[in-house]
Order: sequence, then C-alpha cells, then structure tokens
Amino acid sequence: MSSWREDLKDLLIDDQILNKYRINPFFPIAESTVQAVIQPTDKKEISEIMKIATKHKVSLVPASSKYDFHGSTLSSKDSIIIDMSKLQEITSINASFDGMSVDIEPGLSFNQLNETLEKDGFRVITPIRMSGETSVLSTYYGRYPLLEANRHGYEQDWMILTYMFATYDGSVVSTGSDGLETGTPQGDCPFSPRMDVGRLILGGMGAFGILTQASCKIKYKLDEYEFLYSQSESLDELVSSTRKLTLSTEAAQSVMLVDNRMFAGLIGSSKNSYRTLKSQLPKWTAIFALGGSRELIDVEKKDLEEAANGLKLELSEEPPTGGINETLEKEYRKPESAIHHFEYDPHIRVEFYTTAGMLSRIRDAMTEYLRGIGVDEDESIGFIMNSIELGRTYFCEYDLFYGEPNASPANLPMMGDVNLSELYKGMYEVILDSGGVINVPRNSIVSELVYKRAELQQYYHSLRRLKGVMDPQNIMHPSMLFNGEGGIVSNMGGA
Repeated sequence: MSSWREDLKDLLIDDQILNKYRINPFFPIAESTVQAVIQPTDKKEISEIMKIATKHKVSLVPASSKYDFHGSTLSSKDSIIIDMSKLQEITSINASFDGMSVDIEPGLSFNQLNETLEKDGFRVITPIRMSGETSVLSTYYGRYPLLEANRHGYEQDWMILTYMFATYDGSVVSTGSDGLETGTPQGDCPFSPRMDVGRLILGGMGAFGILTQASCKIKYKLDEYEFLYSQSESLDELVSSTRKLTLSTEAAQSVMLVDNRMFAGLIGSSKNSYRTLKSQLPKWTAIFALGGSRELIDVEKKDLEEAANGLKLELSEEPPTGGINETLEKEYRKPESAIHHFEYDPHIRVEFYTTAGMLSRIRDAMTEYLRGIGVDEDESIGFIMNSIELGRTYFCEYDLFYGEPNASPANLPMMGDVNLSELYKGMYEVILDSGGVINVPRNSIVSELVYKRAELQQYYHSLRRLKGVMDPQNIMHPSMLFNGEGGIVSNMGGA
C-alpha cells in the first residue's frame, strides 16, 4: 500500500465507486484518471486531507453534487476525489431582517436546504438547467447561472456572502466579516478591511482552494407563480421584443427563451410526452415567470400586458399546450427536468454568455459551422437563453443531442462528419471566435480552448502566478484551468 493510502485509509471508500468518477454519463467525451475516492465527514478532516496530499504530492479534486453535467470533476492527472456529499449541516439560519442568510456545508443540496427554509417562509434561488439535488455551494461557488436572474442579475458569486476554504497546507481562510475577530452578529458582510483573497478563487472550481462552509443569501418564499408566453418563428425578433418589454416594465422573475426541443425537455413527463411536445410546440417561445404575492403578480402582469400592447407583441396567459403551468411551477420550486431530459434524449452542453447585439453573429457563425460539417441543426441541436438583469446579458446553452445512451470515450457517436468530442470542441471554438464569453471554463477541455488563445496569454500567465502562491505543490485540481501546467512559483514569495 502506498504511503498516501496508509495515511488516508480511514477515509477511503469502496473502489467500486471509482467508475462514477472515471466515466461520467452526462459528459461521455473524456475519461478521468482517478486513483481513489475519500469521503470526509467533517470540516476538520478536509484540512487533514490537504496536509496529507501536500506531503505526498497527490492531486485532489473536490466533488459535492450528485450529478456533474459539465465534466467538472474530470482530471487528466492521477488524482483523488474528495467526495464532500456527507457534509450536509446547516450550521445557522439568520432570519432577521438585517441578516437573511444561512450558513451551510458543501454537501447540502438545493432540495434539502429549501425544504428546511420553506418551513419559515424562506428559500434560496435555484440554478437554471440543473437538478435540485445539486450542491448549493458548488453551484454558487462555480458561478453557475441562476434561474431568476432577469430582475436583479443575481451575480452568482454574490449569492455567497462569506465563506471558508482550505488551502494546500490545511489552513482554513475565512473571508469577509467571518475573518474579523468581532464578526458581524447582525448579518454576514462580504467585505472586510483586509485584502479579501477569497474573491480570487470564486469560479476556480477547486483549483485554488476547497470550500468548507459558506454563508448564502436567503430570500422570502414566493407565494405562487404565474407564467406568460410569447411565440415566434424568429429568435432575433423574440429577443428584441422581450428585451424592450422587460426594460420598460422591470417585471418578471425570469425570462427564458427556448426552442421547441428545449421547451419539451423542461415540461415532458415521459419519453413519449417529450416526443409529442417537440412536434406540437412552436419553434421559439419566451416564458415570463412572475412570482410573489397575488397582488404583486397582478400588478406586474398588468404592466407587462400594457407594455406588450404598445410594442405590438402578443403576450398570452394561455400556454402553448395544456398542463404546462403546473409543471413549470414545480421546476421553479424543485428543479428536476435536467435529469429527465437527459434520460429522454442524451446530450451534452455548450454554454456561453453574450449580449442581444452579439447573439445573431454567434448563431449565424454556428449555423455555418454546423452546415459545413454535415450536422442538421434542427434535428441535433437545441438552444435555450436566460435573461440576466433585464436582458443586459444572456446565458445561452446549445445542447448536442447524440442519441446514444451508452456513449463513452471509447465509443463516441458521430455527428455529421465528426465525432461528439470534435463537435463539442468545434462549437466552443466558433463561440470564442465570434465574441461569445466563457465565464467559467467548467472542465479541462474548455479551459484549454479558452486559455490557449493569444489574447488571453497575459491573463493566463497572471493566473498561473496566483496559482503558484495559492497552490505551490499543484495538488488542487491541476487539470482545471491550468491543464496540469501548475502555477508559477515566485522566488520572492509573492505573485
């Protein structure tokens, strides 16, 4: 037995679980080289794990969610998975008007947390196109897009107020007001008079430190939801009209624009109903979600309807087909469609951010690329957009439907003239070449595509210098962001 195995033997779990991390069914285009899985049961054990990993120079990859839709835990370097799913404690709930926060551990899911919070009339905001079984902290920490981003933007990192993370040597760093001796008993504040190095690692996906606890914002539970719909054969026209509508009213918790395939995936209750809905639903639909008290919903609905009349935009309370409203409300409260959609129609995701003005340029370039490699966009590609801060920015997602439920790196399906992996990389190249923004590279494949670009070399060099300070042994998820290159360690002890 190797020395690191001896030191970690009390935390190692059955090797049979290794396959879960070596081949990810939601991301079948790459295989990970995982040596073992360890499962800490409290925060102190995370610090001990970091010390042991540094001692033996063993790479660590954190994981806390039941599902990994993006291949974020894949590692091209021999590594150990730290499975933090057992860390599910809610350490405190500050429900005062000044506080409105909850302190939680990284293994707690949205469903678990909201079930507790809703008893007292609170909730946390859920992500778009994710499962309610996803870890709250890994979602916020990884800057995943949130469902209700239209009204306030909800910058994902600011859903976390303060947090604690373990560094390579086992030290635990507290950020914001948690780093002050006096603290802030009336509520958590993300700011402090010290240099807040913690903000450097948000979105680092475990490459700079491992989250052990955080304080998150909580919101009041919404009494009910109501949905309005607008349909079009042209996405460009729908984007333009819905943006004018939301800017003029500042209404709606969320505004999603979906094609028929993605809409069917949101509301389909079985494989058969999914197939039927794909053929019945309009090509493009904008979904306006209004949430809150009945009085607030009525006011916002009136504002939207009056503005829509002025813009000559058809806005309807009637869904495109029956039963949709109830299903959508369930999705907003306890999301599960992402899992079902994958089961009905296997796919992987290509995600980016853009503005309304850049969207047509990116989509035109993508259509040309897909046509050039023989991929039928209508048959094989889905598209969904989510408005952020009244359409200032949009989160966009292409889904690549490959139809093979047992796809693996050794058995990749062909899509047109290329295999699934080549298509995935090619679509990201088109997005980057056309001006799309990758907020956080969610796996080593995307990070390599992003950081090899000439215009980002200076930024990448700076990131590597920070990595050299935060992780001089290069043990923390070395494939994420840096593709195994590691940090640049300064002889002067600074970045």
